[in-house]
Amino acid sequence: MEDQPFIIDPSKNQPPHWPPKAEVDFVSEIDVDKISDTEYRGKVPLKKPLAIRHGVYGGALCSQAILVAMRSVPSDFKPHALHSFFTKGVKEDSVIEWRVQKISNGKSFANRMVLGCQEDQVVFTANISLTTRNVTRPRSDGLVPFSHQIDPPPELLHYDISKLKGIANPNLHTTLRETPKPKVEGVYPYLIKYGIPECETLLSIPEEYKYSLLTWVTDWSFLSRAFAVVLGKRVDADFDVSLDHTIYFHDDDFDATKWVGISLRPTRSEHGRTLMICDLYNDKGKQVATIIQERLYLVKPTAKL
Repeated sequence: MEDQPFIIDPSKNQPPHWPPKAEVDFVSEIDVDKISDTEYRGKVPLKKPLAIRHGVYGGALCSQAILVAMRSVPSDFKPHALHSFFTKGVKEDSVIEWRVQKISNGKSFANRMVLGCQEDQVVFTANISLTTRNVTRPRSDGLVPFSHQIDPPPELLHYDISKLKGIANPNLHTTLRETPKPKVEGVYPYLIKYGIPECETLLSIPEEYKYSLLTWVTDWSFLSRAFAVVLGKRVDADFDVSLDHTIYFHDDDFDATKWVGISLRPTRSEHGRTLMICDLYNDKGKQVATIIQERLYLVKPTAKL
């Protein structure tokens, strides 16, 4: 297992430090045991994104919380929104204990408050709403339901993945590829997926884990790179950590083992906090999710003029 992401550059041969081909089982890393109707426990500890990081990967916390919420409702309910906060650093030497509060149970919507605990302390909170309406079905009267979305940046639809540079993180089994210079102002477009084709073979992932898998890849982004693309200059932080994480699932037509297009917009940075919005698109250009996150992004003040 590597402690650092490694570069993927199609113009060069495979770097010697790539790990050997390995089987990756997402289910074994994220699965939980049911203790009672309102209590669940992770089967294994969650991992850090890098050995040097203080706590475990935030995307793994959100991913496991989604799975817990889904286990607490009928199988036809799927997540449509997650609003979460990272309240304490999470250690990688013990599992997460999950407590579920059933806020509401309706015919089309259900709501769960999910608390992640370690050593009897709440380290993560999530309010998760689930619905039976994430799939568009033909109407019996033949009419077409109203639909609208923002068009994706063209770079996310027309690309040759074999020619794109990027990075991969074996700790998280995640690959990111950058598109050419963006044509849409204020946007950092990139592609991301679960699994590293160059050195990993994914074991089969059951449909039940589909939403958790997409959630897993949504927290791995590089704000410094986004600023470099959007502002045309590097903005390096002395401290960078997620404060919260919100996901809206708009549709069921996605697969995080395939390339997901992301259009990232850092919209506001002040008081050491940076807010960013990400639109996620499948390979057909359909917007399947939106992420909103605020990061504690501490940058040294610039010199006085």
